[in-house]
Amino acid sequence: MKKLFSSIIKPPCTVDIELDPSEKFKNAIIEMNNPKDRFGLEGVEQKLMVFDRDDPIQGKVKVTVDKPFDHLGITIELIGEIVSFVEGKNVTTFLSISKELAPATAPNMNLSRDAEYEFCFKSVDKEWDSYRGINVDVRYFLRVTVNRSMKVINTIVKELEFWVQKIVEKPSNEDPGIGMEVGLEGIVLLSIKYHSVYHDLKNGCILGELQFFLVNVKIDKAEVSIIRKETLIGTPSLQGTTPQTTTNNGLVEGHSEQEVLHKFEIIDGTPAKDEKVPVRLFLKAVDPWKMTSTCENVNNKFNVKYFIHLALCDTKGRRFFKQREIVLYRSGI
Repeated sequence: MKKLFSSIIKPPCTVDIELDPSEKFKNAIIEMNNPKDRFGLEGVEQKLMVFDRDDPIQGKVKVTVDKPFDHLGITIELIGEIVSFVEGKNVTTFLSISKELAPATAPNMNLSRDAEYEFCFKSVDKEWDSYRGINVDVRYFLRVTVNRSMKVINTIVKELEFWVQKIVEKPSNEDPGIGMEVGLEGIVLLSIKYHSVYHDLKNGCILGELQFFLVNVKIDKAEVSIIRKETLIGTPSLQGTTPQTTTNNGLVEGHSEQEVLHKFEIIDGTPAKDEKVPVRLFLKAVDPWKMTSTCENVNNKFNVKYFIHLALCDTKGRRFFKQREIVLYRSGI
């Protein structure tokens, strides 16, 4: 009986989606090596083709027939979703376009040999960067559906995700950099300078220097980190448990979490008075799927901000730290 049931539900064909590469990104691929990825096979690396926001999404759908079968039409959809995983899985679809690849004929349409269908989605604004976060994701994918009479068992669905990276201009022509003094009275005093607030994900590098004016403590090490902060917007069930702030658009920011994307040790031991320590942190050291541009009010669902974080650790285990926000953007591949 088990073999009989499996033969009934076995699909009569296989569906493959082939995407044409972006002219801007020249066959660029994002290698998704996140073992906890919620949309791939666990432990299996995904390779996603990269597109800009206004690139056409086009290619071919190939249907390989194992045995002749009837269908009620074949469609392809271009879908953009924001998926939140706080208190269950919540999906918001912000982009959905459907095209018919093969119509159904009355009563059914028989497919007895392999078939190939071309598709093209032009002039579709893919508004947000693809994103894999802690509690929320933004994803784009194609979905091919071979409709059949018994939908629960016999509908055949194939999905293919791709990655969107928006190319934009620098947010501002003026860049004052970051400068500040940090210290504890009688213990440590230093100045921190970073050359830029705005950093290009294409080939960006965080440059700066530390200068120590007073060091009355034994320093074990100093580390510079890039931190990504993800904040959900409008999460009433979490209000009261997380500090709330209001955005410029009057939206309430709620649940917030952050993660360290990259950490780099710049000092090993106690620096001398007036010693200058250079800071050089290349953004390409971070996995590209972890870094999107700074995002404000993504579909009124969440924000993504980045910070440069300096931590001094003394030999007694005490930590002194300071962080400032930086703005990330992407001018190209």
